[in-house]
Amino acid sequence: MIHLLNLPQPNSLDDKLDPPMGLMYIASVLRSRGYLVKITDLSFIDRKDWKEAIGYADIYGMTVFSSSLYLAKEVAKICKENVPCCKVVVGGPHPTSLSFETLPFFDCVVKGEGEFSLFRDLNGVLEQPQIEDLNQLPLPARDLVDIYAYTRSVAGNKATSITTSRGCPYNCAFCCKDVFGHKVRYFSIPYVIKELKSIIEEYDIRTFIFYDDTFALDRNRYYPLCEELKKLHITFRCNGDARQNTYQDFKILRDAGCKEISFGIESGSQEILDRMGKGATVLKNKDAIKNAKLAGLTVKAFLMIGNPGESEQTIEETKQFILDADPDQFTLFQFVPLPGCAVWKDLEKYGVKIVNKDFRNYYNIAGHNEGGIVIETEDLTASKILELKDDLLSFLDNRGQRGKLQNY
Repeated sequence: MIHLLNLPQPNSLDDKLDPPMGLMYIASVLRSRGYLVKITDLSFIDRKDWKEAIGYADIYGMTVFSSSLYLAKEVAKICKENVPCCKVVVGGPHPTSLSFETLPFFDCVVKGEGEFSLFRDLNGVLEQPQIEDLNQLPLPARDLVDIYAYTRSVAGNKATSITTSRGCPYNCAFCCKDVFGHKVRYFSIPYVIKELKSIIEEYDIRTFIFYDDTFALDRNRYYPLCEELKKLHITFRCNGDARQNTYQDFKILRDAGCKEISFGIESGSQEILDRMGKGATVLKNKDAIKNAKLAGLTVKAFLMIGNPGESEQTIEETKQFILDADPDQFTLFQFVPLPGCAVWKDLEKYGVKIVNKDFRNYYNIAGHNEGGIVIETEDLTASKILELKDDLLSFLDNRGQRGKLQNY
């Protein structure tokens, strides 16, 4: 028996937004090989009941983020209390980036994509190669969780998540790509349509969020995909690419059923965008937002405060950007140098000093729009970053939001 455990994310806007896609893919591969597998989402279970919910299994598996590492340790202890001879396996961003620092607390750490890791000797660090052909994966085992219990909505309707690609070609200094890498790999269009049809037929859900880092990336691929999506008469939300998307791109998306689009804008300061390796310009970001709105999409701008080089001046530039570009909605994240990102790997280069090494504080945004304060920059103390964030958040709140997009 293999028991996959989804950890709560206490420091998040909502840890019940979407089902655990990674665990569902792992479960589907295990079942295809004849293993008995179960998924339990501990986000829905009171902590005092975890021991019973974790139960008895030969192997336990968890996806671990930096901010949930302490919970993974707690759960591993319970697993060993229940079944002393069990194996506890962890994967995900934190174990991938800090494998040997993570290993002492578990039996096995998986570096990279975890679908095929449980067919190996579960001791030490397992470095998994990237899956070149994603189509070899069975559809994720959504039947092992309660799809309807999750809170995701799109355009005001009950929605669920789907991924059509893995990887991102860009080099943003705040992002860690240790798990999925820089090479973008795609599920085939027939695979995606088959998955969507299965969700519609089995769960009567016709509204989706596409979780690709950038769904609208390759026109040669997503244009024909949109033609197929149009036939399904679905509604969806996706991430756009402000660096290259045009009005025509947004019209194609809108005609296919897209109602909401999000852009990783981060800052209204060109200095910050350049320093963080965004490969974007303030002008292109403005144009993307305006063109997407013109095409009939509700637009969300993801913003980030406290990046290296941040100052009162750059925050004023971000305020002006919001006034000029006029996105419908925004979400303001706190910059945190997550393990594996470029800033984490070279703090001195980016003028950053870590002042809090407790990983439970390594999160970008929580339920009241607060983020973990773990750094100082050359220009700003930790307390000053917090002060400037509160000021920017107040500005954004006063400006107001339009539409029904969720915060994330």
